[in-house]
Amino acid sequence: MLRRGVPLLCAAALLPACDGCGPRPTPPTTEPPPSTITVVDAGRESSADRPAKGTGWYPNVEAGRDGALHLAWVDADAGDVRYAVTAPGGSAPEPGPDGQAVITVDSDGAVGSFLRLALAPGDAPVLSYARQDTGIFRFAWRPDDRPRMGAAGADVDDAPFPQLTTSSTTGSPIALAAGFVGEELGFGEQIGRGHGLVIDATGRVAVAYYSADDRLRLARRPADVPAFASTSVGILEKRDLAAWARGSVRATSALLTLADGTVVVAWPHDVATDARLKIAILRPGSDRAVLVDDPRGRTVALDGLTPSLALRADGLVDVVTHDRLEGIVWRRELDVASATFTATRERLVDVEGIAVAAAAPAGFFVLARVPGEAGGVFLYVVEGTPEARERRRVRLGAGGGQNDGWLDVAVRPDGRPAAVWFDAAVGGLKLYAP
Repeated sequence: MLRRGVPLLCAAALLPACDGCGPRPTPPTTEPPPSTITVVDAGRESSADRPAKGTGWYPNVEAGRDGALHLAWVDADAGDVRYAVTAPGGSAPEPGPDGQAVITVDSDGAVGSFLRLALAPGDAPVLSYARQDTGIFRFAWRPDDRPRMGAAGADVDDAPFPQLTTSSTTGSPIALAAGFVGEELGFGEQIGRGHGLVIDATGRVAVAYYSADDRLRLARRPADVPAFASTSVGILEKRDLAAWARGSVRATSALLTLADGTVVVAWPHDVATDARLKIAILRPGSDRAVLVDDPRGRTVALDGLTPSLALRADGLVDVVTHDRLEGIVWRRELDVASATFTATRERLVDVEGIAVAAAAPAGFFVLARVPGEAGGVFLYVVEGTPEARERRRVRLGAGGGQNDGWLDVAVRPDGRPAAVWFDAAVGGLKLYAP
């Protein structure tokens, strides 16, 4: 275990990671131009009888192939799921044909817990979330997006879509707002907590989630039906990935689908303060996942609560996690073929608080909410090879007393970052898009 306050014995900004080195010095810090930060959705004013919770909870950002940014978040005051998209290369939501820049996807009851966003082929949005009031866990997509999905290689059927009801007590698909339809993934108390969402190259949805009885389950569209079609709505295959997987509302899972149909899932087994990174690999044709542990992980950890996965050109998978007890963001290398971690375990950056990461062409971006008087929201830029990393950070906002995990980071095709976070000072969602 690292000891805080021990003198630094290595050139931390440039040397490879070592488990025994002391804390790194704070990277050089800059302030962003004001034009690069946008308040996407502002919260309402509080009143004596109705205190405001804010909008921007569970924020998500994904970059399309054209450089447009797709955003999804929850308006906690209204209990709505919201969605917006920028112009290609843009830094603020673009108004649609109806003149509205922000779309309400679902407003029936209190919706949006554990919201996740992924893009199907053709940059079509797919959202997954739970209803707080009824315990329904669903994903939503737009039938009108099928032509562009199909043009981008997805397996779709563009036959006319049937009329759906706007409510259901049987688990059947329903019509949501703004042309979206909702398909039920499951039901239960706190279902959907810690879940992850991914869409493969054929457009098939895959969702990893904790069940109400503490199993990790995978729900996905079967290969023998179209990914998005009127004939496949409501058809999902489900199986257990782990017989015991303790999830929590503070965690998220990450999924990666490979070209051969293999699904890789990273999730935390969150037992009190002993949250541990876990990996499941489900190969095509197999009914059982292979579980992988990191032999170099600590006995007691708080690691893996917000993992990310990225496939590399050499076939290995970069697994990036934030150990919150140590205050370190680690990079591991997963060999999917052998279902083992390699010997590499690189210390990317020291971050107290809460952090999420995304792989970039030149390295990694880490978005963190740092506590303390000098804290706030910071974007850490880690560039270069593992043998010669350079590190810097951009201060995106103050608020070192805010400790939620409502922040997300993505990378545009040209390598530029995009970050979203809930800012309690304005009670709204902010976007950084340089």
